[in-house]
Amino acid sequence: MKMSKRISFLLSFTVLKVSSWLFIILPLNLGCKIAMLACGVAAKVMKKRFGLNMQNIARVFPEKSPEEVYSICMDSWKNMGRIMVEFIKAYNMSKEELSAVTEFKNFHYLQHQIDIGQAAIIHTGHFPNWEIFGISVSALGIKKAVIAQGQKNPYINKEITKMRCAYGGTVIDTDNPFFACVKWLKKGNLLGILSDQNSYKSEVYRKFFGRYCACSPLTPLLSLKLQIPVIPVKLYRKSGKFIIEFLEPIQPAEKYSQEEVNKFIDVLNKYYEDWIRENPSDWLWAHNRWKREHNAPQYKAEHE
Repeated sequence: MKMSKRISFLLSFTVLKVSSWLFIILPLNLGCKIAMLACGVAAKVMKKRFGLNMQNIARVFPEKSPEEVYSICMDSWKNMGRIMVEFIKAYNMSKEELSAVTEFKNFHYLQHQIDIGQAAIIHTGHFPNWEIFGISVSALGIKKAVIAQGQKNPYINKEITKMRCAYGGTVIDTDNPFFACVKWLKKGNLLGILSDQNSYKSEVYRKFFGRYCACSPLTPLLSLKLQIPVIPVKLYRKSGKFIIEFLEPIQPAEKYSQEEVNKFIDVLNKYYEDWIRENPSDWLWAHNRWKREHNAPQYKAEHE
């Protein structure tokens, strides 16, 4: 690593650590307000990305006025700051404190898999607060792993991984994760996958809100190949608590085929669509879900 890059990485890491320390000592509400203000400013500075996010929202919700689209987009950006502060706070909570701010619904769906010793995939997305969901499950003494994309900054990546592994969680990197996931699941463990963002390697294109996007086939592949269920988990805030709502498990088809993979992806995408329609600003619009939409015609010509 070049010295200039190392210094840049260290400076960014130092800013993160100092900010984290400040957010730890500040009351949660005040910390969230500061972070949300900072993300609101960032949205105004990063005009090109913010504009693209607004275009995507307008295409998903053509019935909404420009003012409503702007509000959804700005609230989504501010939500990123809030999620970060909540994550920092939660990491520094005791198990008892963490339990007091989280609420599990329909936990019996997950408990059943644990009781019978069968692996399962947890299907959720970038909704508030996916980071707290991860450490809350681990705090219950449940053995689980999550797939996460590593940060370019190795110091920040190590710090975030440490936080995600609070109470014994495990992180599997997104770089060729299939065999690591198979090994983990064959031991009867739980695996969390968030697949609601652009898949930069996948050559599978399915419709999301009527537009083709590159979709990760990992969840369907694992479920179909290993014959294990997928449990959708809806995440949202309500009455000052983080709600973690388990939904009825999706059972895989008995035989594997590309057609079944595609059908499975469509089912998973439908969950995302329903959750986004319910609370549009809760979702992470800052990532461009349709970034590789321009490649879809070639895929359709070769596969349909």
